[in-house]
Amino acid sequence: MKKTIMFGLFLSFAILFSSCVGDPAKNVAADMCLADNGKAEYLIVVDGRQDEAARELKWHLDKITGCDFKVVEEKDYDGKS
Repeated sequence: MKKTIMFGLFLSFAILFSSCVGDPAKNVAADMCLADNGKAEYLIVVDGRQDEAARELKWHLDKITGCDFKVVEEKDYDGKS
């Protein structure tokens, strides 16, 4: 379980920071923005088994961006954020 949490956190930070550094013309992730104008642009979707990891990821993303990331169950996710 700890490995899942750590991997999720690592992946989130890698995406966040890769979109903020480097030459935007060469950086594919440069167009990805996790939050804009105080609003989270993405949801955290879980299948019910990753509740602890989702809470941990949400906590970090909320602190980093100052936004409120929503956690939704996969069964309730309609494909739109």
